[in-house]
Amino acid sequence: MATLAAVLGRILLGAYFIVTGMIMVLAPAPFDTALRGAGFQPGVAVPIGAVEALAGLCLAAGAMTRLVALLLAAWMAVMVVVLHPADVSAAQVPDILLQVALIGGLLLVFAHSQVWWSWDAMRRDRLRTRVALDAEERTRDAEVRAARAEGAAEATGNPAVVRRRWF
Repeated sequence: MATLAAVLGRILLGAYFIVTGMIMVLAPAPFDTALRGAGFQPGVAVPIGAVEALAGLCLAAGAMTRLVALLLAAWMAVMVVVLHPADVSAAQVPDILLQVALIGGLLLVFAHSQVWWSWDAMRRDRLRTRVALDAEERTRDAEVRAARAEGAAEATGNPAVVRRRWF
């Protein structure tokens, strides 16, 4: 049940960033104005929105989950500090708390190292399988080489190499 909750939480967090990123890309004017007021250059809302939407897709799909969660948490922390002045009005408090809660959720995704049902988990399982198959193949090759060497030794009649048979 905990795994299902973790996966669902990761997908919902990713969906939030996909939607907000796409809104920034499709209607950049209000975000551009807010970012310019914080000292950013004009026209940065579209690239920021595109990166946010892409990061949300990665988070929802489970690709590079820990890295994306950490980068989004850092980005959100910077935005809380940059976009909200020291003299916060009562109307801004819910928005700040939402962003702080998102940072907390992203840090939980980062800390949850066993993320199942994700691209990262699938890649990790595939690597484990490949390592196991490689080990089996090396063992089989060593056994074949040993059998060939034993057969060659028996064919030459070298008593030092030939194994004793007790039958």
